Amino acid sequence: MPVAGKPLVRHVWERARASGLDDQPILATDSPEVAETARGFGARVITTSAEHCCGSERVAEAAGSLSADLIINLQGDEVLIDPGLIARLPELFQDPEVRMATAVARLAHNAPVEDPSLVKAVLDRNNNVLYFSRRPIPFGLDGGRPQPDFFGHLGVYAYRRETLLEIYRQPAGTLELVEGLEQLRALQAGQPIRALVWEAEHFGINTPQDLEQANRILNG
Repeated sequence: MPVAGKPLVRHVWERARASGLDDQPILATDSPEVAETARGFGARVITTSAEHCCGSERVAEAAGSLSADLIINLQGDEVLIDPGLIARLPELFQDPEVRMATAVARLAHNAPVEDPSLVKAVLDRNNNVLYFSRRPIPFGLDGGRPQPDFFGHLGVYAYRRETLLEIYRQPAGTLELVEGLEQLRALQAGQPIRALVWEAEHFGINTPQDLEQANRILNG
């Protein structure tokens, strides 16, 4: 899919490179067409099974052939993600208790929290994720009670390699299947997820409106 004159995956690959963490990010795909396109602009490609039901399973397969201790999974529709965010994720793992991490952004008061394509997250006091949902969470009640802050989920994960392999070689659980959110497999398995809170106005491309917005922004 072209966005602002480039393949969508090229934008994401370039954002990953701009983070400074690796000058040759790996693109994992089961699509021969995507693999050919990626190799055409110089990406390193790992071809994976077409049987995976989510991106984290695909990344786990690719990670099985790598020796890196820390794996960052940048989803293929995050064309507007801040490279600085990607660069900051490894810092969370200075805490030895952190095995998996992601990123969220506080949503503006006029954000479309009812939109199921915008995934919401609830955090504890230590920025560990309590839950993700396509529904507005926490539920805000009227009657003078304080209105909650809403956090939108950004499509990037980081894992210690052994944690990634352990979690995503397990079958999907009920929560993942009900919500259609792969990160819930980790939470349901009892794996905490630490969140980096980042300032962001734009999320991944999930709708035609998102695609139109990305084209407008990237075209200047």
